[in-house]
Amino acid sequence: MKKIDKSEILVILIYIEENNMSRLQFLNFVKALSSLTSLKISITAISILLIIIRLIWPNINIDSITLGLLVVAVLPWLSPLIKSVELPGGTKVEIRNLKDASDKIVGDTPIPSEQLTPEASYLEIADIDPNLALVGLRIEIERRLRTLGSQFNFPINKPLRQIILDLRSDNVITHDVANGLVVLTRAGNSAAHGAWVEKDVADWAIDSGRKILAYLDQLLKDNK
Repeated sequence: MKKIDKSEILVILIYIEENNMSRLQFLNFVKALSSLTSLKISITAISILLIIIRLIWPNINIDSITLGLLVVAVLPWLSPLIKSVELPGGTKVEIRNLKDASDKIVGDTPIPSEQLTPEASYLEIADIDPNLALVGLRIEIERRLRTLGSQFNFPINKPLRQIILDLRSDNVITHDVANGLVVLTRAGNSAAHGAWVEKDVADWAIDSGRKILAYLDQLLKDNK
């Protein structure tokens, strides 16, 4: 049985949260993933078999045809790489954008060291991979925002972006803070789906990420 790594688990968790999936829907989702993997394996196996057959009979012209079969053999496995290619406006997360977003949230506000969140789960994986660090931070942010939303009786199944906008409308957070949070959550989504993330993001997530969580924790206390 294939072992699922941390990044795959984080992607699945975010997918479930975003789509408010029931247990039955989640099981169907897992079955669909398994079927897709089986299809990829089948396509690759058949293509490789055809290549071997053509090599056994060298009289057959193998140049262009074999090349085509090789492309078909690897194509099903290239989708994650294709998805992570930088697109216009799309799938690259830069440290500059994250710093701008965090400045909108905490600015120059000093955060006492005792208010920082050393136990945040994403800190354990921040040094491993910048994508994992950003996705983990996004989950921590969402957890706090949903708790904050519940204190104002927001529906539990509201999309995260709508919760942020509603908190802004109720003057719980400022316009700048809302914009910063939207940028960070979008960046976390992009990281979860294979966007290229700069290496410095891991260090940023450890430092500025803890300040953002401390700010949200203080909001939770102030609005109890």
